[in-house]
Amino acid sequence: AGEPLSANTTHYFRGKAVNHSELSTGFVSLNTTSTLAALPVASAFVNVDISSVIAAWTANGNPQGTRYVAQVSTDNFTTINLSSQTQNTSVLFGAGGAGEPLSSNTTNYFRVKAVNNNEMSTIFVSLNSTSTLAALPVASGFGNVDVSSVTAAWTSNGNPEGTLCEAQVSTDNYSSINFSSRTKNLNVLFGTGGAGNPLSANTTHYFRVQAINHNGLGSSYRVLGATSSLAAIPSADIFPVVEVSSISVQWGG
Repeated sequence: AGEPLSANTTHYFRGKAVNHSELSTGFVSLNTTSTLAALPVASAFVNVDISSVIAAWTANGNPQGTRYVAQVSTDNFTTINLSSQTQNTSVLFGAGGAGEPLSSNTTNYFRVKAVNNNEMSTIFVSLNSTSTLAALPVASGFGNVDVSSVTAAWTSNGNPEGTLCEAQVSTDNYSSINFSSRTKNLNVLFGTGGAGNPLSANTTHYFRVQAINHNGLGSSYRVLGATSSLAAIPSADIFPVVEVSSISVQWGG
């Protein structure tokens, strides 16, 4: 009878009896109850960062003041990392919001349910999953500096094992890139025996690296510094001029 009732709204009911002569009793209260809350609808994630994510949804007709329970998990809800109750249609999980900071470059799963005025809940609705951003790697120096190769290294800065990194080398401070290499390790050997062509001897090389999260989003680049490859050993040559009191020495570059 009538129009559809509004979701999660308290309704008051009363009734009366009418006899065959159309004479009515007074109204009797039939008490009150609330309609169920509507299922929330997933919205896009907002402000995905290294240690926080805003999970969001739409009310789907639920009135202002409807209570929601939002949850986050890193194992698709085999366990729950955190639950948060709110009357808003979003929750900031992690740094600056609910719970402990989220781990960098980690896939987090989100879900939400609505609770009506009688404390009856909807089922949980998936808000999908997303990965936090990867943290900037930290420079850790150069290793195995040689005539035609250099190992550039960094530390993870909290990124989990297996985080993909892209390292680059340049001889003109990144006006151009000589070579890029992607790796899940914390170092790259550039040059002979490693990535790219052999490096030029006695040449200053500039190195930088970025970390890439599970969604394919890269951090900014961390400059790893610059170093010069070793000078090549000169090659011996004949003595061009030998005199009584002097000798000219000559060698190859």
